[in-house]
Amino acid sequence: MFRSNPRNVMQTNIFTKVASMQIILCLLQLPMIANNRKLVKKFLAQSLKNLKLSYVDLYLIHFPVGFVYHSPEEYFPKKDGIVQLDFSTDILEVWKAMEAQVDSNRTRFIGLSNFNREQISRILKVARIPPVNLQVGNFLSFL
Repeated sequence: MFRSNPRNVMQTNIFTKVASMQIILCLLQLPMIANNRKLVKKFLAQSLKNLKLSYVDLYLIHFPVGFVYHSPEEYFPKKDGIVQLDFSTDILEVWKAMEAQVDSNRTRFIGLSNFNREQISRILKVARIPPVNLQVGNFLSFL
């Protein structure tokens, strides 16, 4: 497969070392029912327990508006067939709770998902630990 010359030996050794590395990054998103400073730790701790991990690499606030919390099993709470949004969601308080997860070594980094410029600016003004990323999903069906 590889001829015996120094260049191919070097390529073989590098390939073997890279192929033997196992790099797995774990990213989790805070469920929308947990967009409350009192629920951030609870949901991350449960996810870590379920995954048998001591920490995740990145924990994101999934959406700037939460759903009304009824129970940990009800991810899409509905009333009369309509999802119940929690308009009292305080993203600044949620962010502070996310920073506490970094301080407690349950996550290495924290970030945002589906936030707009104004919402990001509000977080940056109070953030002790700034977001490391902004995840935005684009789907052709929404265009």
